[in-house]
Amino acid sequence: MAAQRALYYTFRARAETVRLFDRMRRSSTRDTLIVFDPALQGFDGHHLEIARLIKSELSAAYNIKFYANLRAATRIVAGLPALPICYDSIYPPPGDFQVNYEQGRTSLIASLRKIDLRDLTPRTIFYMHTLTVYQLGGLAEWFAGLSPGHRPKLLLQFQFPHEFGVRSEPDWPKALGVAREATNALSSAGNVIFATNSDLLKDKFERELGHTWELLPMPVRWPNHVRVAPLTSGPVFGFYGGLRPEKGSRILAEAVSSFLRRYPDAQFIVHAPRLPGCDEIAAQQLSHLSQVELIRSDFRDKDAYFSQFCRAHFVLLPYDPAAYALRTSGILIEAIGLGRRVITTDGTWMANQLHKRPAAGVMMASYSAQALYDCLEVARDVVMEQPWTFDLDHEVMSSNAPPAYCAALLRVVEV
Repeated sequence: MAAQRALYYTFRARAETVRLFDRMRRSSTRDTLIVFDPALQGFDGHHLEIARLIKSELSAAYNIKFYANLRAATRIVAGLPALPICYDSIYPPPGDFQVNYEQGRTSLIASLRKIDLRDLTPRTIFYMHTLTVYQLGGLAEWFAGLSPGHRPKLLLQFQFPHEFGVRSEPDWPKALGVAREATNALSSAGNVIFATNSDLLKDKFERELGHTWELLPMPVRWPNHVRVAPLTSGPVFGFYGGLRPEKGSRILAEAVSSFLRRYPDAQFIVHAPRLPGCDEIAAQQLSHLSQVELIRSDFRDKDAYFSQFCRAHFVLLPYDPAAYALRTSGILIEAIGLGRRVITTDGTWMANQLHKRPAAGVMMASYSAQALYDCLEVARDVVMEQPWTFDLDHEVMSSNAPPAYCAALLRVVEV
């Protein structure tokens, strides 16, 4: 009975959302901004954060329509509000590339065809801030099938290279061919803007796919007040954003265990929420160390996140270069903006940013526990040998703030 009641209220909330969208459509004369996000489903990650940020910054100027996954949490659906129409997320399951690609294509087309055509005009902005090669074919087919009077301005932003999610390396050339064909078809069909937030990824796409690629800032909601917890006598290291293998969970657990045996005055804050993808083996290994504060739940809001973030002297980003050679990290931008130094791995986008700001952190020579251990020693010496201050980088904060991000979105679609 409880499950039936929960299901009833879920569908009632979604029905109310549909009616709200219809009232907005009938009453508003503003141009429409569609944020189409098949991965908008839960409360972790950047998907909900970007939706909330866009709503806060642009709802006065645009009639914003959020489209989410059919399995999106009721609080998300009712709170934005969002219309859940998408069958599958953007992130592909393990399996054959061709099978996943065809599934992604047909699923996306079926979802896109649920959008009310009255909301699709040449003045409408249609924004996907995260997509992969698996959505490109479906987008191209759907867009070409629209009449010219219903083709919006497409702003398609890529967070990952074309081979992301293509688990068999021999399939990478096939994925590149698909990406070339689809981006050419999209560009030929109408007003399409391709974008990314990684300068390295922008260069790669322009070499491999052609076209002009726009570079967008990182959308960071900064804290209103930067609270610095009373400093301890020893260094405090923070690891945030989820304890996952591609973020170096195993080498982190090994290096921290060894480091604390030699330097018991150090403290570690490790954010390891119990979510899909969390490395539970590494979490268990760290949980036995008294100097490690393991945070096993997600933060309730951005203020709670920053209250933990600002406790650290150094923020740890020991990411795998195989996954992060081109991918960005909002945590790095947050650390630099808030005056925290970082430890990260050579060969990553984060290391590329450190080359531009050598004083902002320490770089691991290799993706290994030993290299991380060595950097922890260097960082400890830095903390212990000088008076410690946190100097905010106002340029980084202003150029990656919500107004700058949204202004960039509007600028590129008006070019």
